[in-house]
Amino acid sequence: MPKSTVEIYESTIILTEENLMFQKRRSERRLSTNKTAKDFRLAKWTVIPGENIVKNSQAIVQLEEKVMQVLCYLANANGRVVSREELFQEIWPGVIVTEESLTRCISKLRKVLDDNKRNPQIIKTISKKGYKLLVPVKRKNAIHHSLAIRMGVTVGLMVVVFVFTFLSKNRSEHRWYSNHPDWVTSFGGREIFPNPSPVDNRIAFSWDGGVAKNWDIYLKDTKGEVQRLTTHPGREQGSAWSPDGQQIAYIRNDQEVSSILLMSSSGGEPEQLVTRTITNHSTLTWSSDGEKIAYVDGEHNAAAYGIYDYALESRTKSKLAIPDSEELAYYNPMYSPDGKYLSFLSITGTGKFGIKLLDLKTGDIQLLEHIGSPISGHSWSMDAQHILFSVQGDLESRVHKVSLNTGEMSELGISGSYPRYAHKSHKILAEQRRMFNDIWLLKSEDGVAVPIMAASSSKDDVVPSLNPDATHLAFASNRNGQYEVYMYDLETTSLAQFTKINASYINGISWSPNGRHVAVNSFHNGEQAKIVIFEVESGKVWKEIHSGAEKMFPSWSPNGDAVFYTVKTGTGWDLWRCDLSNDLQELVVRNGFIASTIDGKEIFYLNSQTEQVWKINLNEPGRKPSPVSRNSYKNLSYRFVNNFVTYIDQVGAEVSFIKSTPGKDQVLTIGKINSRDKVTDFDADIDNKLVVFTVNSQSESDLVMYSALAKENTSP
Repeated sequence: MPKSTVEIYESTIILTEENLMFQKRRSERRLSTNKTAKDFRLAKWTVIPGENIVKNSQAIVQLEEKVMQVLCYLANANGRVVSREELFQEIWPGVIVTEESLTRCISKLRKVLDDNKRNPQIIKTISKKGYKLLVPVKRKNAIHHSLAIRMGVTVGLMVVVFVFTFLSKNRSEHRWYSNHPDWVTSFGGREIFPNPSPVDNRIAFSWDGGVAKNWDIYLKDTKGEVQRLTTHPGREQGSAWSPDGQQIAYIRNDQEVSSILLMSSSGGEPEQLVTRTITNHSTLTWSSDGEKIAYVDGEHNAAAYGIYDYALESRTKSKLAIPDSEELAYYNPMYSPDGKYLSFLSITGTGKFGIKLLDLKTGDIQLLEHIGSPISGHSWSMDAQHILFSVQGDLESRVHKVSLNTGEMSELGISGSYPRYAHKSHKILAEQRRMFNDIWLLKSEDGVAVPIMAASSSKDDVVPSLNPDATHLAFASNRNGQYEVYMYDLETTSLAQFTKINASYINGISWSPNGRHVAVNSFHNGEQAKIVIFEVESGKVWKEIHSGAEKMFPSWSPNGDAVFYTVKTGTGWDLWRCDLSNDLQELVVRNGFIASTIDGKEIFYLNSQTEQVWKINLNEPGRKPSPVSRNSYKNLSYRFVNNFVTYIDQVGAEVSFIKSTPGKDQVLTIGKINSRDKVTDFDADIDNKLVVFTVNSQSESDLVMYSALAKENTSP
C-alpha cells in the first residue's frame, strides 16, 4: 500500500498525506482536550476524564481511552441526539472503523454505568439516528455553586429534607447487590434450577454432565465439593429442600412418564410420590411446615397446567389453582416463608406473563405483577415482604423484585434466571445462561473417528489451530475475563495460557510452517484489529501487522516469509499479503477469503461471492483470477489444509468433516459426529487424521452468586 495515500474502499474516498496529517493533529488535540477536561457528575457516577475513571461510593472503574471519549462527547452534547456518523468522525478521525467499534464502546458504558439497553436510564439508542444521554450532566463548578446555595439556608432543616427526598427518590435505584458475580459452578454444559439449603450453605442443582448425556441432581458444599445424588437415565431436576434440610424432592422425566420423588439429602434410594400427566420441567416447593409439596400438573386439562399439592402424611393430592379460559398455564409454584401464600407464574394466550398470589387461608387469587416478557423463575425474601423474579431479555435475563405491600417493582442491576435468596449468606443465587464454545478433537483411530473433549469451560473457547507436527493446539478463550491464546499439549493433555494481550476478541490463529511463530488476529475495544505474531518459544511479540480495517484469519506462505489475511470491506472480503521482510502490505485480490499456496506464487483462495475455490498467480501480469472448482463451500466453514479444502457439512444432528481436492472435485468424508449444537471454527492436520473444531452451545449455563453490598430494607 503506498505510503502517501490510504484507500477507503467503502466510500472510495482517497485521503492524501496532508489530509491524514490534519486528521492526526485533530485526533491529538481531542486526546489532549480529554486529558484536561473537568470532572463531572452523571447520575450516581463521578466521571474523571483526565484519568479515564468513573467512580461511585462502591466502585472505581478504569475505562479505555476511546470509551471515555465517547462518554465525554455525549456529555458535551447537552442531551442532543448524536449521530453515529458524528461519533465516527469526531472519535475516530481519519480511521476506518466498523460499526462494531462504536457499539462496543456504548455496550461497555452501559455495563459500567449499570444501564440497560431495553430499559435505558442513562444512554438511549435512537433508532436509525444515534445516541443521547437521558440524565443531566453536572459540571464541577455547578456542583460547588449548588452546594454554596444550600449552605446559605437553614442547615439542619435542609439536611433532613434533602436526606429524606434523596432516599425516597433513589430507593428503587440503589444497587444492593454486586453486578460482578462469583461463579458457584463452571462445568461444561448446563447447570440449572439452583436451590440453596434452608439450614446450611449447600446448594442443590441439576447438571447435564457436560455433554447433554444425562440430567441428575447434584449438591455443592462450602468446601467446593460436589456430590451426585441421582444416577437415573431420566431427566432429573427441579429440586426442593425440606424445611429441615434433611430431604430433597425432585422431578424425573423418563420418556413418557413424569414422577415426583423424595430422597435423603445425604443420598440413598428415592421414594416415588406422584406420577404426573405432564412432562414439563417446572420446579417444586415445600411448605414451611414440611407437610406439603406443591407442583405443576395437567390432570384437569392436558393443555393447561395447574398448581396441585401433595400431602406427605396422607399421601393425597389436591388442586390449588387452575387457569381460567384466557390463561394457558400456571408454573413455578413457591410457598411463602410465613406459610400464608403460594405464589406462582402464569401465561396468557396473548403472551402476557404474571406473578400471582394464592391466599392459602381464603383461597383468593390476586395478580401481583403483569408484564409482556417471559418470567424465568421467582422466589420469596425470608421476611415474605417481596418477591424476586427474572425477566428474559434479548441477550440475558435481569433480576427484579416486587414489594407485596406497595406493588413497587424495581430492577436489582444483576442478571440470571431462577433467582433464589441464599438466606444463610445474604446473597442471591441465579442461573446465568450465555453462549459458550468448547474445543473438541476428532481423532482417527483404526479407521474410526473418535470425538474427544479438548477444552471445556464456562467461557468462550474458539478458533482452534494445530501446529505443523500436530502436537499442540492453540485456541482463544476469555476464561480469565479478556481473550488470550492458550496452548493445549495433545500428548500430555496439559493446558497453559500463552499470551497476555487482554484482547476484547480473537478471531484467527495460525502457526508458521516451522512451528516457531503463531499469528493472532486480535481486537481491542476502541482500536482497529491487528495481527500480532508471537515467538512460540519465548512468548514474545515478534511483529505486528496494522491497517485501517478489520482483519480476519491469518495464514502463512510455505516458507514463512509472508502472511496472508482477509480484510473486511463494505462490499465483502479482500485478500491481502504482508511481506514480513519489509512489512510491505499489498492487495492480492478482491473478494478473497483464506489463502493457501504451494510455492508462494500461485495462490489458491475461496471466492467470498461464489463460495468456490479460485486461484491467482502473483507473477502473472494483470493477476487475473480464475475458478478451479465447481464445488460451493457455504457459510465460510472451511479451511485450506495441505492444499485440500476441508469443510463442515452439518445436516440436523449429523456433522461431517469433508476433504475436497480443488480442480478435481474429489470429495472424501474424513469423519462424522452427532451434535445438535452448531459446529464452527476448525482446523486439521496434514494427513486429515486429526480435526479440531468448536462446538457452539448456546444453551450452556452456570450458577452464580451475587454478594450483598448493603443490608436490604424490606420493610413497607
